[in-house]
Amino acid sequence: MARESIITFPGGWVTADTFEQVLLQAFKTPLPYCSGVTFCFHQRSKVMVDAAVRLLSLANQLAARELRVTFLFNGDQNEAMSYLNRANFFTFLSPKVQVMPVRPDPSYAKRYQGNNKNMVEFKSICPVDYEASASTPIQLKDALEAATSARSDREQLCHMAYLLFGELIDNVYCHSQTMLDGFAALQVYRNGGRAQVVVSDSGVGLLETLKPKLLSPSDKCLVEAELVYALFRGNVSWDAKGRGSGLKRCADLALRHSSSLSVRLATCSIDLTPSKNGYESINMQYLEDLPLLEGTHICFSFPLDSSI
Repeated sequence: MARESIITFPGGWVTADTFEQVLLQAFKTPLPYCSGVTFCFHQRSKVMVDAAVRLLSLANQLAARELRVTFLFNGDQNEAMSYLNRANFFTFLSPKVQVMPVRPDPSYAKRYQGNNKNMVEFKSICPVDYEASASTPIQLKDALEAATSARSDREQLCHMAYLLFGELIDNVYCHSQTMLDGFAALQVYRNGGRAQVVVSDSGVGLLETLKPKLLSPSDKCLVEAELVYALFRGNVSWDAKGRGSGLKRCADLALRHSSSLSVRLATCSIDLTPSKNGYESINMQYLEDLPLLEGTHICFSFPLDSSI
């Protein structure tokens, strides 16, 4: 008999790693056999933007599969609900998702959008309307520029970031092959000394669009995490029109500017940490056999101060 999966987020910071750990514990029953999913938030849960974008994409994907999805925020003045509301999360959460005790009014977030220099609220990336997202890379770049005023390499960093954000958003439009929106957002964590930028989609996934363009049969046999690592190292061969080299180039620049990178694919994730020598095996960690999350979900973490 199908049963409901309960996903409970603890009090304190909920990072992308926390999100994945909680999912692994909750989805002992594979998703296709669940009757519904309830996301429960402790009154003092603080959801970081890298976890929030995965949560938003997953909830919308589950709702699109006609599963019953519920968000339950415990206690008065729930910190997770307050942040997600301010970040424009509920504007893009599927209307099929039930929010308890009451769904916030999205007009609250719209009223204050752009008034906090420490965030760029969630923006949708419509896979069938490129112009709707045309200004998003500029907004992300401008917010990052303001946040990294203490960095000696700010100009180069932000120019690189602008190119990166534009390429990632363009990839959603050109290659995601889904009707579900993707998302982009930025959050500055002053106490942590970092700004996180996320770009996410619910499409067929980075590797599915790139695998047909691989030239080497051995490359096509690599498992997801190994292929992603090879992609970012530049150790794969493409046809003349192959894509991926641009993403590799941008990611390499990000790492050389002391920025870390996290990529979540369908059932695996890979984390790359910065090195002046580019990509090294010691700088890479990955997890496999994760619960299904369709699409490609990328997070960059930029130090606010010069650390090169």
